[in-house]
Amino acid sequence: MRAFVVGVAGYPTAKEGRGIIYKLGVPDVPCAASAARRMADWLYVNRDALTPKLASIHLLVTDGEADYLRIPYAFQDFPGGPVHPASSDAVERAGEDWVDSFQEGDSAFCFISGHGAVRANDAVVFLDDLNSDKRDPWGSHINVTEVARAFKANQAVRAAYFFVDACQEFSKDFALSNTESIRIIRPLEQDQLKYAREKVLLISAASAGMFAYEGDWPEDRKNPLHPSVTIGRFTQVLIDALDGASARFDDVKWVVDTGKWKLHTDLKYLYGRRVTWTTEPFEPVLLIDQNNYFPLLVPPNPRIPIFVLTDPERLMSTYRFHVHDANGILLISCPLNHPSTWMFDISPSPHYLIADNGNGQPRQYELKPSGPIFDKRIPVP
Repeated sequence: MRAFVVGVAGYPTAKEGRGIIYKLGVPDVPCAASAARRMADWLYVNRDALTPKLASIHLLVTDGEADYLRIPYAFQDFPGGPVHPASSDAVERAGEDWVDSFQEGDSAFCFISGHGAVRANDAVVFLDDLNSDKRDPWGSHINVTEVARAFKANQAVRAAYFFVDACQEFSKDFALSNTESIRIIRPLEQDQLKYAREKVLLISAASAGMFAYEGDWPEDRKNPLHPSVTIGRFTQVLIDALDGASARFDDVKWVVDTGKWKLHTDLKYLYGRRVTWTTEPFEPVLLIDQNNYFPLLVPPNPRIPIFVLTDPERLMSTYRFHVHDANGILLISCPLNHPSTWMFDISPSPHYLIADNGNGQPRQYELKPSGPIFDKRIPVP
């Protein structure tokens, strides 16, 4: 697995009053740099679980201006190495190196976070020197959809996974501009179609015209007076899914794969576990789909999400629920008067769910998941 990770949090020449277009006014995206560093950490931790195993990471990150409300995410596992700024020249050079590095049977992993836009239905992410070139003020951007589409004809690559954590805003000025994105790979053209295979996945955090949102990273809430680390919500939910919340049992092992089952659908359910986020929309969109079986990784310790609701739903608040393992040891309980779906996770082994409404006749149900259970309806009288 060869990874290409880009996080663009700062746009110094795109602020109003700076750069070529005086009133461009593109804001910084503080969470984008943290998202890229978090993804690099995750890739390194899971280097042996990825299929194939991780071989390299090209990492480019530009931080935004200092923000007293947020602190940048610090690497916790990634051992370091060169981290280049996410400028047009640097991304173009690193991207070309990434494309040229593939050998027969390798797979590609691409993650990009920053200020995004839509252009002719393609997902675009702006780079840190946006609005600095007199010849093409809009030219500092990468068309992620174009790059992903080109990988269909890359004969050395077995499978390719692209994830974009960025808004997909519509800008009339950008859409009508005579601009070209930086190029790291030859676009898919007519004479390459005979080599194209449906082996590429591209998921964007937002559909055309929609916004993506940031969120506190829960592991950094130890000191309430300390500034928060914020990371894109899409990135956090994606990592939850890849860590095993989107795992399924396949013959002899648990895998997270993106062809046989729909990862982007799981993301929508998993977002619901962060109940404080549900006031904003979360609409990840599948821009390019694989049609083959491609296991992305074999998670070593998957935790399987279970969403429980009574049938009829109106009785949910009248029941208390308990989960026991196969040895009868109590693991977790849901309190009485829980008004809505109860969400928890368990290890991938048999468990038992006890539903008790206090009438002295508790009901027991076996939980033997082969994958996430997002709609476990418990029939109750």
